[in-house]
Amino acid sequence: MPKTSNPVTFADIIGNALGEVLTGTPNDDLIRGEGGNDTLYGEGGEDRVYGGIGDDSIKGGADDDALLGDAGNDTLLGQNGDDSLKGGADDDWLYGNNGNDTLLGQNGDDTLDSSNGNDSLFGNNGNDRLYGGPANDWLDGGHGEDWLEGGNGHDTLHGGTSDDSLGGGYQDDELYGGNGHDSLSGNLGADTLYGGDGDDILNGESSYWFFPEEGDDPEPSGIGQNDLIYGGAGNDTLYGLFGDDELHGGTGHDRLSGDYGDDSLYGDDGHDHLDGGIGDDSLDGGPGNDTLRGRSGDDTLDGGLGNDLLRSGDTMNGGSGNDTIEGGTLVTGGPGADIFQTFGLDSSNNMLVVTGITVTDFQNGTDLIRVSVPYEALTVSQSGGNTIISHDGAEIITLLGETGPIDATDFEIDLEGDDGSDTLIGGPNDDMLVGLNGDDFLAGGGGNDSLRGDAGNDTLNGGSGNDTLLGGVGTDTLNGGNGNDLLDAHSAFDTLNGGFGNDTLIGGVGNDTYTGGPGADVFAFRTIDYGDDTITDFDNGTDLIRLGSSYRPVAFEDLTIDQTGGDTVITWDAADITITLEGETGVIDENDFILF
Repeated sequence: MPKTSNPVTFADIIGNALGEVLTGTPNDDLIRGEGGNDTLYGEGGEDRVYGGIGDDSIKGGADDDALLGDAGNDTLLGQNGDDSLKGGADDDWLYGNNGNDTLLGQNGDDTLDSSNGNDSLFGNNGNDRLYGGPANDWLDGGHGEDWLEGGNGHDTLHGGTSDDSLGGGYQDDELYGGNGHDSLSGNLGADTLYGGDGDDILNGESSYWFFPEEGDDPEPSGIGQNDLIYGGAGNDTLYGLFGDDELHGGTGHDRLSGDYGDDSLYGDDGHDHLDGGIGDDSLDGGPGNDTLRGRSGDDTLDGGLGNDLLRSGDTMNGGSGNDTIEGGTLVTGGPGADIFQTFGLDSSNNMLVVTGITVTDFQNGTDLIRVSVPYEALTVSQSGGNTIISHDGAEIITLLGETGPIDATDFEIDLEGDDGSDTLIGGPNDDMLVGLNGDDFLAGGGGNDSLRGDAGNDTLNGGSGNDTLLGGVGTDTLNGGNGNDLLDAHSAFDTLNGGFGNDTLIGGVGNDTYTGGPGADVFAFRTIDYGDDTITDFDNGTDLIRLGSSYRPVAFEDLTIDQTGGDTVITWDAADITITLEGETGVIDENDFILF
């Protein structure tokens, strides 16, 4: 007798344009909502459910279903089974529920929620929000400015083409920013972050709960794993936060901060800023002019190629280039003209003299030692084939293998006065002298020096070199000396002498006296300052008068130019500013001015 089988029933359920409630059978159904705001239930079987036009609510059922929202703001729920949910043209909400589901947002600003199962979420077009769930999910924002949040599993997040926000969740996640200026936070777990193109911000963890409950204040988590963070192209900002992290800046001018833990920071290409934070850190600047700061712990700093600044490390290597290395225990400058600095600032910005520095490769005649005391206060001695430089009985710096003469030409002097009347004398190199309060005398000597008088009636002598002299508050005398100098008196009743060279002289509020000296000088006046100023040696056809400001611009027709008793007098804005050119009887015209 031949076998017989029970027939399987398939339902083809089609609604109308008015909006209905349509329910499938226990078998494989095709359900079409058509027009209107429909409520569609697949029930049992592998169903295909189409919402059609309108704001529809679609639920799959017990098996592997395919749900399509179409036009309208639709809500799709996969229920049980490995479901496929596709939103449509408008702002849809897709919820996978149980099973390994695929959620596609399509157009519109969609919300995709994985719930249970290893799900794949694709936002596609629009500014979408994607949420992972407890299993291992794949989230791809697509086009638009998207928000992606991983959940409890080992998740993979891709931001897409625009400016996206990605948060990892509780396990070991991978985050890819893609194009755009993205924000990535690994949160809990040992995460790997790739910024991609654009200027990105990457956090290994968040110092706060990244997604607090609505109405709650964020709280510090203080929990972290060992994260791997890649900035990629663009000018990125990377934070390791908690854990022993590895940070790579990539191409671009990046800022890397290890924060807590024993971190490894690599600036890679570009002019980067690396900050180790708390812990025993390793910092490598890579190519470019980098700034490296170790901070707390036993840190190792390597500047790499370029002119780098290294601070607050224990073992520091400048690499190739003209580097500045501040402090340290064991220091190597590398090829190039390096500066070894023996002082810095403490946490309260007070000057701190560093002792116990050992330099492995000091190049006499090329490298320099920067100190915060006068050269005459130093003691230079030889011991065991090394040179030791001391101050007040404390060994500041030891130059390994250096047996040649060490004298004033090997030092840069950075001096700071106090509230009294100080005398600060530089040396033959590029020095920085700051008088602070009191009637101070500052002399730069040789080199391109920077002198600042601050408060008090100060006298500043630049000496030879291209010097910068800043007077400050008080009646000051600024003498540039030889070289192309910049003199800025700042306050009232000052005397400025440029000396030899092409100098720029800037007065201030009050009646100042300018003498340019030999050379093509620029006498500068700001229209926010007032006073009756005198230039003693204006050289018509060689020197220039610069006048103006962004707040009060000046045109030549605004000036009044008169001859008075063998002098030329220039006035502007009802004599707010008067400039007398002593002994000048020639024609003064637009060619003698820089007006702005």
